[in-house]
Amino acid sequence: MGSFDWGIFALLTAVTVSIILFVFQRVRDYRARWTILVCMASVFLYSGVGIAYTAIDNMYIISFAAFVLAFCLPFRWFNIKDNCEELSNVDVCLLNNFKTLEKVAVFYLFLQLVPSIYPEFRLFQPFTVRDDYWGTMEYLKDDPINKIAGTLSMLIKPFFYAYLVCYVMKNPKGKKHLIFFLLVILLHYLELHYIARNSIATSLTEFLVLAFCLKGNRIEIKRKHLVIFACIILALFPLAFVYKLMVTGMDYQNLGISYGDMASLMVEQEFTYPGYYDGILASNHYNNYSILNFLLYVICLPIPSFLWPGKPTLVFADSFTYGVLGLSRGDTGFYIVLPSALGESFMVGGLWFSWLFALISGSALAIMTRYTSKHTTLIYYLFYLIVQSATYGRGGVTGLLPTYITGMLGFLIFDFFKRNKF
Repeated sequence: MGSFDWGIFALLTAVTVSIILFVFQRVRDYRARWTILVCMASVFLYSGVGIAYTAIDNMYIISFAAFVLAFCLPFRWFNIKDNCEELSNVDVCLLNNFKTLEKVAVFYLFLQLVPSIYPEFRLFQPFTVRDDYWGTMEYLKDDPINKIAGTLSMLIKPFFYAYLVCYVMKNPKGKKHLIFFLLVILLHYLELHYIARNSIATSLTEFLVLAFCLKGNRIEIKRKHLVIFACIILALFPLAFVYKLMVTGMDYQNLGISYGDMASLMVEQEFTYPGYYDGILASNHYNNYSILNFLLYVICLPIPSFLWPGKPTLVFADSFTYGVLGLSRGDTGFYIVLPSALGESFMVGGLWFSWLFALISGSALAIMTRYTSKHTTLIYYLFYLIVQSATYGRGGVTGLLPTYITGMLGFLIFDFFKRNKF
């Protein structure tokens, strides 16, 4: 990657900050601002930092700036009214039927349990480092019972998060909501006996906010909370390198390197994605991707796969992994290699139209943020979405957009019937 050019880094920082401040002139709602900040911080870390290396072509500076601007502009167009204190008809309905909502939350917990008991009972297996979790993941994905459980879980997940908010509103000093949330994390681990590093980070952030910052239908994050969260992240960041070695079965107990060396290795692994961009643009392996395919994918996201098994899908990570490693799922030594969000934009739009990828994904997030903000019982679910947005720069859209769009389908249907008084 060559040496690090601090001048280019300063330029990229100035460009990113200037675009965000320009958008913030019209975007006053804190939820939309946090969505922008988290997404763009992620893109900056996983693309902007790497572009500052001297081995990376400076033409990517223009692509990066266009990407940031195109992503942020829809938040100016789809402005959000700050109505956090108001209760919608759906909010009132959920609060008035709290006991029913609690039963839905318990059912959600049961659905998280299903992969651990069927088709193989693995509930009481001890902690172990599994080297076959890819195979287990594919096996569970093809099982019809787990497909049904996964679909139902997706549909009622917003109601589970709404239950957490309603519980705090009715029981400010209660602890049941914390127990429910911790159970979800435990059951997710038991599903594969593996939790990805990003899932550990996001789950920890969500739990800390749930425990200390959720005040009824408001989330109050103070400066001391930000300082504490930042210190925890910085302390755990190098340990993510050890965790990666652990889950892949490598020797992590006799590394013989310092805490600072581990941090440097993590930086080298995580912030050098632009090293792939020349290969993406030069390869014919991604010719089957286009802006039109991506737009159709986003439009069809609200339609569940069980209703339309052949609907348009995208597998950026699998295609990119095959392009880099020549390996597919199930092959010996397979692991996922991610292209980053900017890399995905090059896969569908090439060098000159990659900004359309950011415009489409930014519009989708802005629209869903605006809708979710109308319901105060979804304040914690919206925070969950914002936390998940931290994966945008590294993991791209195929994990984030379904969370925003498909994940809200059950709530949208419920809202539709409520509005029309069915």
